Amino acid sequence: MSDNRTELEQRVSKLAPLVGAGLLVAGGLYAVVAPGGTGDVLQAFTVAFAYWWTLAVGGLALAALHQLVSGRWGLLASRSFEATARTIPFVGVAFLPIALGLGLVYPWVGAGEESLGQKAQWLEPSFFTGRVIAYFAVWTLLAYVITSGSVARDKERRKGQRERLIKIGAGSLLLFVLTVSFAALDWFMSLEPDWYSTIYGALFVVDAGLTALALGIIVVWLRSGDEENAEYATTAMWGDLGNLLLALIMVWAYFNFSQFLIIWSADLPVEGEWYFVRSEGGWLLWANAVAILHFVVPFVVLLNNNLRRSPKGLACVAAYMLVAHFVGVFWTVAPAFGDGKWAVWILSWVLWIGLGGVWLGLFSWQLGRYPLLPVNDPAAERHRRRAAGVHTDHSIPAVSPPEATT
Repeated sequence: MSDNRTELEQRVSKLAPLVGAGLLVAGGLYAVVAPGGTGDVLQAFTVAFAYWWTLAVGGLALAALHQLVSGRWGLLASRSFEATARTIPFVGVAFLPIALGLGLVYPWVGAGEESLGQKAQWLEPSFFTGRVIAYFAVWTLLAYVITSGSVARDKERRKGQRERLIKIGAGSLLLFVLTVSFAALDWFMSLEPDWYSTIYGALFVVDAGLTALALGIIVVWLRSGDEENAEYATTAMWGDLGNLLLALIMVWAYFNFSQFLIIWSADLPVEGEWYFVRSEGGWLLWANAVAILHFVVPFVVLLNNNLRRSPKGLACVAAYMLVAHFVGVFWTVAPAFGDGKWAVWILSWVLWIGLGGVWLGLFSWQLGRYPLLPVNDPAAERHRRRAAGVHTDHSIPAVSPPEATT
């Protein structure tokens, strides 16, 4: 199998894992040497894991969505989504340290029904671990089915292939929403087991899609200069990607504001506690930073139609969103481990880069396995027909009236 990566991508794929592994080793040494270091490292690793997990499963969602609709926006980005989804097994392996140290991360480990009530059975450690395995098994299977179907279509067109991929995409999206929502409740909402929110899982669903889309935009920009891709990287395609990025940013803001408004209007201490913890001391400044960096800034910038259709400008916004996403993840997860946990907070950023370096190397390798352009994708065929001046009418054909009978 040929390597389809650029020279820059090959250099990054070699350097990033080395840097990442070095930082992960440094975190491991801290866990061994520092008093209470194991707990600090595992808690910080949970924050870092939350970011790379959302990115990986987000690729699965967008790959499924593209197979369902075959939109112009996903023509060159779909290979990036598929490569992102194929990193899910690695992310599953990355969960092992958390699974082995559940008691150092989750306060409900060892607690009984007296403190947890009906949640005790759901949060029973062996049942919890079983669900983790089930989640990753489902995501890995879906990633394999979607990718293999997409690659097989490029090798040979078969009757009924398009309809099969549409069904796979639809089913995968349904399973994605359900499993990601439950995983978010299990892994992150349960860090504060007395608190609950019915929209919490949806926040991670949107985060996943937004982050994977941002990475896909960067990949398309880096590869759009290639001769085989340049024809398809049209201004209209960039406009579609920009519109979708803006839409997901708005949905992210809508969901977060909805959760806040519902909890604020209910005015119940058990629900408001989550925001109380995240609005005390320096966390209030961080909350304002999340709102500004994750919504206000990109929203205002992407209102510019010319920038949304500019490859370089949109790629810069996408790179910015990848960093802004971790700012949001950090504010969401880190305060659950208590106030004044400077070691956890600093280690969160270190391990985010460390885990990301290893992930980036794996992603780059997966991305290079196949050409960026899926030549037999319906979106590619529509583009070639338009370029050839062939009009494709997707409207409902007119029905001739019946002839009059005598």
